[in-house]
Amino acid sequence: MLVTPLTEKLGLRVPLVQGGMQWVGTPQLAAAVSNAGALGTLTALTQPSPEALRKAIRETRSLISDEIKKERDHLYGSFAVNITLLPSINPPDYVGYARAALEEGVRIFETAGNNPGEVIKVVKEAGAYVIHKCTAVRHARSAERMGADMLSIDGFECAGHPGEDDIGGLVLMARAAEELKIPFIASGGIANGQGLASALALGAAGANMGTRFMCTKEAEIHEKVKQAIVEADERNTTHIFRTLRNTARVYNDETACASLQASDRRSSRDTETSVVSDSKPTHDPDKKPPPPPPDVESSPGQARFRDLHRQATTEEAVEAFNPDDPEGHAMEDRRNRRDRALGKARSFFHDEIEHSAAAVPLAWQVLLTGMVDMLLYSRSVVWLGFQTGNMVQFSSNIAQYIIPGSERFPLLTLLRILSIIGFFLGSYIGFHLGRLFGHQKRSWLVFSSLIQSAFLWGAAGILLSRPKDEMPNFEYWPGVIVLVAISMGMQSILSQKLVSPAFATTVAFTATLTQVASDPYLFALMPSEKTRGRDRRMLAIVALCVGAGVGESILHTSADLCGGVAICAAFKIVLAFLWLVPQGKKQERTMIGKA
Repeated sequence: MLVTPLTEKLGLRVPLVQGGMQWVGTPQLAAAVSNAGALGTLTALTQPSPEALRKAIRETRSLISDEIKKERDHLYGSFAVNITLLPSINPPDYVGYARAALEEGVRIFETAGNNPGEVIKVVKEAGAYVIHKCTAVRHARSAERMGADMLSIDGFECAGHPGEDDIGGLVLMARAAEELKIPFIASGGIANGQGLASALALGAAGANMGTRFMCTKEAEIHEKVKQAIVEADERNTTHIFRTLRNTARVYNDETACASLQASDRRSSRDTETSVVSDSKPTHDPDKKPPPPPPDVESSPGQARFRDLHRQATTEEAVEAFNPDDPEGHAMEDRRNRRDRALGKARSFFHDEIEHSAAAVPLAWQVLLTGMVDMLLYSRSVVWLGFQTGNMVQFSSNIAQYIIPGSERFPLLTLLRILSIIGFFLGSYIGFHLGRLFGHQKRSWLVFSSLIQSAFLWGAAGILLSRPKDEMPNFEYWPGVIVLVAISMGMQSILSQKLVSPAFATTVAFTATLTQVASDPYLFALMPSEKTRGRDRRMLAIVALCVGAGVGESILHTSADLCGGVAICAAFKIVLAFLWLVPQGKKQERTMIGKA
């Protein structure tokens, strides 16, 4: 058995990693590789969504043998998940995929492609092991600084995207051994034990193989494709898209030749255009565009130009008309503008909010806590947010049923336990929906606020259907209490997942009062970075008191309880809009980069 840093760290019998391959890295292949003693890799983006990835992870785990689980589960687990960050106008939710994998118990990740910093940060915070794949030593050093645990160095021989430097594995491995401080594995052109032995001799801790695993029975690929790979020799692959700086190694067939012709024509056209004055149009609107070359557009067995153009553009942003067609240019521009706008909107709503940037919406939530609790407690003597007091009062009600001769309050007992159950249910729903959307994502914060508002509108509707002076009874108050308690429970879990030390859950403030009293800068008069925590806790307490005062004031107007709950529901909609204000993590990084 070979012992290397790779086998020692991950508990492998063979120092070999199955590289993540789009559409090929399925549960069957990943599990088979792991069961054979190497590290199988499940490709995240083969799955259409993070939720689908969860199912694939569970399927993979079910296929892993008990023997392998016993050997590896006490380390980092039995298999890895690959997350490749591709260039795109509308990128997938890479962090969402990473979090889904983490929540399913995956602790080994292979990253590749664009800057993986955000994904590495998320998985490293969870204690996972990261192998980053790169095609240059300078990129490897960057990944090393980001916190990668091991590197996979791709030489010029690798399939997929070998980079733009045209440096073979023999040179890259030697340079990696000189430059890197963390272990690395070799990738590219390795298909057997001889290749693995060569990689180890060059200083690698193992090898990363991809194409070789495409020929296995577990790979979901047509048998004719597998046979073509087996029968191929060193001359049967080629590079395409080199002129687009998106070089890819593919099987050298007619489609590859057509792709080369298309990218070459695009390159020559761009070169000609670059020497023309900016004032001169790049095409003559009155000139009829030439017909496309027959070998690309219409020859049997050849890919159509629009398909080739879609392949050749890494952003896949246009429907690819003939580039010399004025109408095609105009439509391409319109589509590009639309896609950019949609991309910005999607990026904005998928951005995560830091609690430090969310003081205004969090303070608004505290204000609503004061209003809701005051409004409902004044009429029912039941807490909807302060569940500590509610549980104490409920326990007192239960004791009254045990003590002989003690006065009993059936309605109060029921309403208090319903408040506890509703709050618990709201927190449960909020947690699981938040995990699905992303607890700190702007889209979830907005959507959650609207759901909370809907529950309050439901309670207001019930109250509106009853006479104003009617006292609480068994007929309709249980429904009111449950709806409002669910809303408060969802607010509590939303705030908790933002992890704000100052605002906590925006519902309970006993701990906040203690923190203010014990703050070493309690009596500091000049605001500074050191007093920021004290100031925000004071803001939370003031907002709570103001909310309670506003709630009491509403009860003394014609709006009464029903109108007060409706106002709170409307204020929840305002809260949804307030979540659009804070700066997200991506925006902050962009501003820092520009600075």
